[in-house]
Amino acid sequence: MGLELKPAKTRLTHTLNEYELEKPGFNFLGFNIRQWKVGKYHSKQGFKTIITPSKEKQKIHYDRVASIIDDHKAAPQAALISRLNPVITAWSNYYSTVVSKVAYSDVDNLAIFCRW
Repeated sequence: MGLELKPAKTRLTHTLNEYELEKPGFNFLGFNIRQWKVGKYHSKQGFKTIITPSKEKQKIHYDRVASIIDDHKAAPQAALISRLNPVITAWSNYYSTVVSKVAYSDVDNLAIFCRW
């Protein structure tokens, strides 16, 4: 098929240790993939791979929720909920297969307590 990797967009990175002042791990399709050291009784390899929603995607989601809330300040509560429900449901379904509890809590706290 003649497929090739573009060298300008391709890089090698370490997922466990910091290497040449780069943070460990990488972002791919909205996920942050990284490995963490654990004790010898938690894993045979000495590390666990943790996949979480990336910080950039969390910020984008928060900005979208905040704009919906701002646009519907004078609207009835039912209208606001009907606009927010599909956005929040879709985002949470996309990230439901990875470690997302902290990300859900962070976005929830920001959206609820900072915008009202």
